[in-house]
Amino acid sequence: MNYIDRSATYIAQSIRKHNKNAGSEIALKYALTLLINTSSAIIVSLIICTLTDRFIYAMLSIVGFLVLRYFSGGLHLSSSFSCCLFSTCLITLVAHSSFLYFNLGFIINCIAFIILCKTAPNGIKGVSRIKPKYYPLLKLIALCIVSSNFYFQSSVLATVFFSQSVLTTSLAYSIKDYIERWGQSN
Repeated sequence: MNYIDRSATYIAQSIRKHNKNAGSEIALKYALTLLINTSSAIIVSLIICTLTDRFIYAMLSIVGFLVLRYFSGGLHLSSSFSCCLFSTCLITLVAHSSFLYFNLGFIINCIAFIILCKTAPNGIKGVSRIKPKYYPLLKLIALCIVSSNFYFQSSVLATVFFSQSVLTTSLAYSIKDYIERWGQSN
């Protein structure tokens, strides 16, 4: 059990011990795991990017990633720690991406749009409470979010949107499955 799961379990048990009317320990642990995971990734990314003078870009990466991910869905890793580590690396790398929007950003923004046309929303069934009848609306909102960058012309947002769109593809799921099988066999 990693530090995220241990912390969530300890806090959930403490909440249940001091408040018998609190939710079930399993529900509390699940919610706390999500909270600790997300908070850890954000805080570590912000610290790293502050030290490298990329704080604003880190904030832009975090907001862009979380908003698009809510509407487009995407890959979920099996371990909370691996999810936190992957998210931290992704946000930090994206915040440090530096290129002219017109050279590469426009192209990867277009690719993100095309990928999301085909894949969004993906990976939210059984994870989200959103009913399947609203999935076309989620796709439309995700496409509007990506399209907004044609106006803003941000290389950081283009990179965020491209990265998130790749996480909705079957290729990303195949790579994740391969890595998990490889990790279990070694």
